[in-house]
Amino acid sequence: MPNSSSNINRLIMSSFWAYFGIFIVLALSLVSTVILARLLDKENWGILSTVIAVVSFLSSISEVGLNYYIVYISSKYDKRIKTLKNKIGLPLKWKFGIILLTTLLIVFFANSLAQFFSIDNGARYFLAGALYFFLYNIFIVFVGILNGLKKFREDSIISSSNQILRLVFSSIFVLLGFGVDGALAGYILAISISVLVQTYILRSFISLRGRTKDSVREMFSFGFFYGITSIAATFTMWTDSVMLGFFVGTTSVGIYRIAVSLASATSSLLNGISKVSFPYFTSYETAGKDSLDNLNKVMKYILFIAVPAVFGLAMLSDAIVNVFFGQQYIEAAIPLTILSYFVLDGVVTGIINSYLGAKKLTKLIGISALAAAIINVVMNILLIPLFGMVGAAVASVVSRAFGLTLMVKKSEEILNIKFTFPIAIPFVASAIMALIIWTARFFIDPNSSILHLFLLIFLGIGCYVLVAYRLGFDVIGFANKIFKAVLPKKILDLNSVNKIQ
Repeated sequence: MPNSSSNINRLIMSSFWAYFGIFIVLALSLVSTVILARLLDKENWGILSTVIAVVSFLSSISEVGLNYYIVYISSKYDKRIKTLKNKIGLPLKWKFGIILLTTLLIVFFANSLAQFFSIDNGARYFLAGALYFFLYNIFIVFVGILNGLKKFREDSIISSSNQILRLVFSSIFVLLGFGVDGALAGYILAISISVLVQTYILRSFISLRGRTKDSVREMFSFGFFYGITSIAATFTMWTDSVMLGFFVGTTSVGIYRIAVSLASATSSLLNGISKVSFPYFTSYETAGKDSLDNLNKVMKYILFIAVPAVFGLAMLSDAIVNVFFGQQYIEAAIPLTILSYFVLDGVVTGIINSYLGAKKLTKLIGISALAAAIINVVMNILLIPLFGMVGAAVASVVSRAFGLTLMVKKSEEILNIKFTFPIAIPFVASAIMALIIWTARFFIDPNSSILHLFLLIFLGIGCYVLVAYRLGFDVIGFANKIFKAVLPKKILDLNSVNKIQ
């Protein structure tokens, strides 16, 4: 039986490809956002952001837990291809049916959506959004299968390529004078190519004609609370944007989405471990092993990275917005400072969700997410009319923090376990790092250039690592774990021989 150390090494190796893909995707997504926000004026950028917000909102609502069930099935039967094809046919047929139905609803209500968001002659944007919704959700389903099969390298390459194609096509169409229509056309063309590539790679693993004795009830019972989680998380993530569009206007949506995109991108970059851990935790649980020890070890290292990221993003929010998006979007800086909490919340919630999901304890996840969503909706209704984007940001942070706290406490109580959150050293080191960055800003202006911004970022990273090391965190040991897990064994063996010689 593999020991805990080998399990961690496999997680790190898989995480390398997951993080590689996530980093490239997020970097390209940020570049794409910057370029399109600059090529389009604030009004048209707000329209594009609103359409994408609606697509994302409906994508999560139509998820109904089936995506997680598909990942679960792919992870459980990743070594038995024939069984996998039989098991995966039923959830795929249901999932594709729901995607098609939701697409038709978007088409039917395209004009109503345009009127709701006060977009003149905007029905065509939502018609294009319907096609993007259809292709995007198929893409996400196939991403889940690739991850369940632990094909993180293939997923990273495809997802990165999709972002490159989206950036290129959208930018070209906008430069040619097609505006929002061109940007949406670029999104659609890029995702179409990516889905075709995914279909080719997965042709031996999936089938819509699979035969299974699993009942529809069993399928939806597993995913029911994941579905609630998905819907609730959508309300928590997107309700603020939708309500901003209703109460304040689409221009505020575009500005606010910049803050959300930056905070969410940083969170997603660090949360790659959750993408990897769910398939591995599922495999462990299927083999009758508990992953709590591995979870607590992963939590130690992920907090070492996440906590300083929160401080750094908050301290440099104005410079990040100004350098990448320009002074016209500087209003996004204050919401970004508040939303920097997303980074910590995302990684902790993600890893615990993976653990509970592998144990089929999705009810705990669903209840916590639902409670957070209810609080978020109420707070948005109360705060957005009074404080605009700042109110929306506060509502998101408070509701997420409440949901995470509830899930942790209830999980420990029901399972009679104890999650460990070794946050003391990262917090103290991050506070010292923040003080150093604040002092350095008197001499180096990060708003003046991207070079100065990154100079402060790397100064902060260096100070943080040094302080954490002095406080007792095993920085060298952490680096060695990554080094040994990522580098091929042949290289390590050759290095060992050279040292002996």
